[in-house]
Amino acid sequence: MNFIDEGVQERIYHAVAGPDGATLTGYEDLRLPDGIDPPIGVPLTVDAHFREYDIRLAILAKRLYAPELTGGDTVTILFAVALSWTFRPLLALRESIRQRGAEDLDPVPTV
Repeated sequence: MNFIDEGVQERIYHAVAGPDGATLTGYEDLRLPDGIDPPIGVPLTVDAHFREYDIRLAILAKRLYAPELTGGDTVTILFAVALSWTFRPLLALRESIRQRGAEDLDPVPTV
């Protein structure tokens, strides 16, 4: 799947975990980060690390109303995009803005 730039191959990962945390489909080693307990129906995004990549992880817990699932009927959907060099300028801009004071209205330096 190409993202943003022609010819740049981005790494996309996904997993769906059952109520007991077992992977139902997708990458077995893509897991919720420690301390994250997503509320049902409210999407979250977090920065995390997966394999050798920094990733942006989208998380959604969703009820399926499927009584055959062990431990309940809520699944957790994980979708991750590796933040490769394509996103580096945006990440640098984000970090620059985060480090500024709330009253700092000076232009953001560009590279």
